[in-house]
Amino acid sequence: MSNVNEKDKNSTLLEDYIFYNGEITLDRFNYTEERDYILAKLMLSLISGSNSFDYEELIIYLPHKLQEIVRYRWKAITSIFNGEYDAAEPLLLLALEKVKENRIEKWIKRDILLDLRNLETIKYNRQGKVVFETPHQKDLKAMDKWNYRPSIDWSLENSLFDVVKENFSICTDGPHTVRFGGNFSTTIDKITNAFHTAITMGSFTFIHIIRERIAYILFNYGKLYNDSRLLFHSLKLFMIENNVTATKKILNSEWNNLSKEFIDTPTMLLNSSFLEGEKPENIVMKCILIQKLGPYFYDEELSEISAFLNACLDKPFSISTNIDIKRNAIIAYKDIINRINNSEILDKLIQIIDKENHLVKDEIYKLMTNINWSNVSKDISEQLALNIYRKRKGILRGENVYSILFSIKKSHPDILNEIENEMIKEWKVNQSLDINLYFSTHKIIEPLFNDFINDILNNIESNNSKMLKGSTISVGGISLYHLWANHTINSSILKSEAIDLYKKVMVNPYQTSTNKLDCVESIIRVAESNDGKFLDLLKMRLGPFFKTNLQKILVSRKDNLFGPISDDERLMLKLFELLVVLEVSAFSPDEILSKCIEYGSHTNVDVREGTISLIHAIINKFSNSYEQFTMQYLYSKTYDTWYKVRGDAIYLLGSIPEVNKEWESIIQRRMFELIDDSNSYVRSSIIASIGERNTKDKYLKKEFKNMIAILKRDRHYKLRNQVSNILK
Repeated sequence: MSNVNEKDKNSTLLEDYIFYNGEITLDRFNYTEERDYILAKLMLSLISGSNSFDYEELIIYLPHKLQEIVRYRWKAITSIFNGEYDAAEPLLLLALEKVKENRIEKWIKRDILLDLRNLETIKYNRQGKVVFETPHQKDLKAMDKWNYRPSIDWSLENSLFDVVKENFSICTDGPHTVRFGGNFSTTIDKITNAFHTAITMGSFTFIHIIRERIAYILFNYGKLYNDSRLLFHSLKLFMIENNVTATKKILNSEWNNLSKEFIDTPTMLLNSSFLEGEKPENIVMKCILIQKLGPYFYDEELSEISAFLNACLDKPFSISTNIDIKRNAIIAYKDIINRINNSEILDKLIQIIDKENHLVKDEIYKLMTNINWSNVSKDISEQLALNIYRKRKGILRGENVYSILFSIKKSHPDILNEIENEMIKEWKVNQSLDINLYFSTHKIIEPLFNDFINDILNNIESNNSKMLKGSTISVGGISLYHLWANHTINSSILKSEAIDLYKKVMVNPYQTSTNKLDCVESIIRVAESNDGKFLDLLKMRLGPFFKTNLQKILVSRKDNLFGPISDDERLMLKLFELLVVLEVSAFSPDEILSKCIEYGSHTNVDVREGTISLIHAIINKFSNSYEQFTMQYLYSKTYDTWYKVRGDAIYLLGSIPEVNKEWESIIQRRMFELIDDSNSYVRSSIIASIGERNTKDKYLKKEFKNMIAILKRDRHYKLRNQVSNILK
């Protein structure tokens, strides 16, 4: 339950603003002092992102020697917030001159110098320049001892300490602790005092600092109290402050809570008054919102959204991603491009590829990997394919080129013959893994297949021979093991020498855990492919090997360059899964199941996902033998905090055929509950599970039909399409 105060006579302006979602009107009769009323109006303008301020009323309440200084500063603030940076600097310089003339306290002089320094930084950032010491920074260095702003610093320090203290209180509460409210109100009261001082002095720097500080405070209390309103207003303040990084992080990490605030009206935030105008920062923020809300826009809203993004493509490039409209617009098309008539946009993107630098090209190529090419005409697809392939030089992520070509080939199989011939010639010269990967995604003629497979196996053998004690570890890139699996699966040919080489890799104690994991995963993929065509051969060649070498396989080197990644646990779970698939009795099923329990609450989500994959293999191989355990385990994982674990667990649980009536009822109730899950992956898993039942059963039960009736109205367009495919 939220600890945010409901509306009462003691609530602060900021609390009212949050409670009424910004829909508040200030009444003079609620303030005993006229000055407090004026400060409240200015504060409301600032937290709502307004660019117009009625500051003249405040000036008359200031000492005479400060009035002209503060007037200049507020004129500068208005210019800055309206993007008129060149007009702001002379105003701040005039204020600085007045401070010197009137012998004002030195912290105010430093405060104006801070404004000038920060204004310089903004201007340099917009120009894409990196300057380590601006001219006004040198002036500030000479005044280091005048660093303290008494009333502002004291209030800020106390308000931030309150957040830390509240976090401590909640984290140290016992299971039976009863809490009566929190310190949210007192924190807001202290930050408001600091805000009033900054407003009174016309400090651009501290208005910016405090507004951003409020955003962080609201976020922390939103997390502590699990309150979506606080998170939503934290998001809005970060957007007002043009903090692109924080905005993206909140939209991604807190989507489960945030979505309920505006998912039913996705254009509400997009049309906010603080995003109006032609400031690049505002347009970029709109693009970020469109990228996140793309799947949720109503069909009738798409035309306007598309027109906006189309216009953004004409904007000039900027090296700074925070104000580069073109790149952000391209990224925003991700979930829009397949919902509109995209021929005009694709034509424009071709023109941009011809003109722009590699940074813009990379974003275009990344976008094109998401396009459903069956909705694009053969002529346009062929033109694009040729353009993309022949202008691929110099881009940062070359693999996107081949990913696009593969997607085009799936929809239009006959239009890439010329390009493929060029690719083969190029591969024979440079043995590019990107080209090898492209041809691994479909069946190819045998001589070419042999060339590709032999190159992969030679690379694997070379890599394994170099894995000695103390040798260097390389990370990233295309997995050679999965590349081999792709070719083997699509060509239905399993070379026996590959199995012998894989054995060498798995028993090499200096091989990396990542490579061993890829090795085991690729064997599982091959074993389960082509209706089990290779299963008997793999059992015969690998069964005895696993029985005698299990401990050697589990010994490996960790490539923990970026911190611990739990590869030991992941490798063990995947190895158990392979043993189950190949029916190798090196461990009893009970021993394997106990590992699921042990690792089921692991902090690493990849390990928890590994337990679900292992349970899936057990269900397929042992059928009803361990039904009670597997259902209990999967049911518990439908409450996991990680969306993919929840989704995979409910999918498997809902797909288990012929369970008893008690379990059937439990499963149906849980599926009904997860229909409202805020993550689309979980809801999609439920649809897929019902689709499995629809395929296996002659008739769908009434309960599942009711779920489908709800899900076909889901706000996410891909889920609606998924339901439509089931109903066909």
